[in-house]
Amino acid sequence: MKYSFITPHQNAYPISLQYHLLGVKRNKYYQYQKSLKNRPDNPTHQEVLEWIQDLAKKRIDSSLRPWFPVCR
Repeated sequence: MKYSFITPHQNAYPISLQYHLLGVKRNKYYQYQKSLKNRPDNPTHQEVLEWIQDLAKKRIDSSLRPWFPVCR
């Protein structure tokens, strides 16, 4: 489920950094991407996926905050 966070955020954060912070192996991420082509849509899965993405975003944001402060 961590894998699904990486693609939509690849322009915001370097992919290699996301691998490291989320504890994801590069080859497993690409296996996941390949498997998506064969998976039918499931509303329950999508809901859980959005919940996991929200948690992952919070984790990455809190990990990066000391190095990249947000100017407001």
